Amino acid sequence: MNADGSEKHALTRNEWNDEAPAWSPDGSKIAFESDRDGDKEISVMSSDGGPATQLTFNSVVDQWPAWSPDGSKIAFQSARNSETQIFIMDSDGGAATQLTFGPDANRYPSWSPARLIAFESERDGNAQIYVMSEDGGNQHPVTTSEAQDSRPSWGPAP
Repeated sequence: MNADGSEKHALTRNEWNDEAPAWSPDGSKIAFESDRDGDKEISVMSSDGGPATQLTFNSVVDQWPAWSPDGSKIAFQSARNSETQIFIMDSDGGAATQLTFGPDANRYPSWSPARLIAFESERDGNAQIYVMSEDGGNQHPVTTSEAQDSRPSWGPAP
């Protein structure tokens, strides 16, 4: 739909749950999570509603896609190695690599214009916002409150 709420139209019409859409930087594609194969996986489709292509295939939940600034990669969360962790893959679904590790959940990746990834982590006992480089290095907290800090989102580049 337009920003004012006009011209609404559905891009998917099916019996599945298609959720957490993320626009590619050039606006030509939308990555999203869908339970089309029985559990949530990452899919991508053209922004005009063309057919969806499933990018991840496994028996656990893959969700919360986030595009890299150049559109070449997608970060996402997955429980494929027990606890939910952050992964990155090529935008065609290839070369998935785990970026976070540990017994505590790491989730909700959000890519910055400067190619950093913010995410929520429970490694300090409650949910805090962390930032890391796109290769998973230099992970450090940016919040340290006693409250739960969750679901980071970056503003546009200046």
